[in-house]
Amino acid sequence: MHRHLRSRQIGATTLTAVLMAIGLATAAPSGAAAPAKEYSATLEPTCVIAPGIFNIEDRMRVGIRWTAPPSLTPGESFELTRTSLTLEDVERPELTESFVALGIHEVRGAVDDVMLDTENLEPGRFDLAWPPEFPGGVPFHSAVHQGKPFALYAPSLTIGEMGRVFSYGPLKVTGAAGQRARFAMDPGVVGIQEVEAGYRYVTSSILAEFEGFNEEGNRLVGPLQLACPGLAATIAEIPIVHPVETAQYANWPLTGSITDKRLSQPLMLPEGSVFNGTGELNTETGQGSVKGAFTIPPFNAQLKLLGVIPLSLGVTLSEQGTLEGTVTKSESGEVLTMPAKLGMGITSVKLVGLTIPAKCVTTEALALNLTDRLTAEELLRNGMSFSGTTAIPKVKCEGGLLGSLFGTVLTGLLSGPENSYALEVTAP
Repeated sequence: MHRHLRSRQIGATTLTAVLMAIGLATAAPSGAAAPAKEYSATLEPTCVIAPGIFNIEDRMRVGIRWTAPPSLTPGESFELTRTSLTLEDVERPELTESFVALGIHEVRGAVDDVMLDTENLEPGRFDLAWPPEFPGGVPFHSAVHQGKPFALYAPSLTIGEMGRVFSYGPLKVTGAAGQRARFAMDPGVVGIQEVEAGYRYVTSSILAEFEGFNEEGNRLVGPLQLACPGLAATIAEIPIVHPVETAQYANWPLTGSITDKRLSQPLMLPEGSVFNGTGELNTETGQGSVKGAFTIPPFNAQLKLLGVIPLSLGVTLSEQGTLEGTVTKSESGEVLTMPAKLGMGITSVKLVGLTIPAKCVTTEALALNLTDRLTAEELLRNGMSFSGTTAIPKVKCEGGLLGSLFGTVLTGLLSGPENSYALEVTAP
């Protein structure tokens, strides 16, 4: 997997520059829109310029940063975006002065390796500097300014890009829920070894090489290699959680009826009745929830007294309290249980052509224990249906003696136990 640094000749101008310069900084990828959360780490290792040749040591500030999902699920494939690497000289500020004295106006080069080890992920080890756009290493370039810290910048990268041909393909979660996907640099695996004859390159956490150019574009220094061995840090840890699917119920049509047992006739819900809310389901455990609200416009219920005399009631059904349901796993699918309370009002009574305004309500809300046995697909994308029975409480009306009389009559017509209902919420 690992590439060795390319062997290059070092000219006289390079030797002069190296003898004068005692520090270096280099940076890589940045940019692009963050999908979710930013992860970062900062280290200060001792890096080596021209290992095995000049072996100039310099302390660097290394910053690694990217964005990724805030959590992952088992088996999920994902990518890292806005990946960036920054190396900045923190020990030898005279490096910039040396470059300026040599007439160096710009430094160019490539990051050859940024080796990361992972846990609970595939691949178990990969190189940030091997995106498909730059198979020879991530290029960088930076102007040299007197009095300013020496730094280099590279283009933005996406690692493990979905739908792209990539050396390792998308990153994939191999761990289980409750574990963490970990990205780290392991000093026990990589490093530069020192031998009697000087430094000998073996492999390193971060590798780069650079050249210095004057304003006319002529090369004055390089190519030189930069190696940062033995970096030990956790760059990011992303929690692995149970897979959860969500649903948005935006104006899903609500249809159905409540059938009064005494009249044996249904009160049909009107057009425009809707359900709005959200749902979620853990597809691994079958646990979930639904939250929302019914909206039912006022309507006229067309009934018949004694099965013959037309009767029209102005009816309102308004939700009371919150509508919250739970989803549990069963052998035949998921079971949604969602208790609901509907306040019922009577706004008018029309009989034999005469309409009488009324201000009547049931003394208690209608309690509906909404239950449905359904599949995950139905819960999240198709809809749900409920049936059962409910009691219609007594009716009380405003208006003194006449109101009391109205209340008694409506109670006799409507109130009682075991009134069946059938409700259905469907996707638009």
